[in-house]
Amino acid sequence: MGDQLLVGVNGAAGRMGQRVAVLVYQDPDLKLGAALESANSPALG
Repeated sequence: MGDQLLVGVNGAAGRMGQRVAVLVYQDPDLKLGAALESANSPALG
């Protein structure tokens, strides 16, 4: 396996952000480096 591509996901608590984060996690060529969400998001707490 070669170097992994580091990926950041903006809006990680949303439906698309969650899906992208899961797909990145499942891909051996990718590494989840950051999962960001707005400070005002109701998903934080």
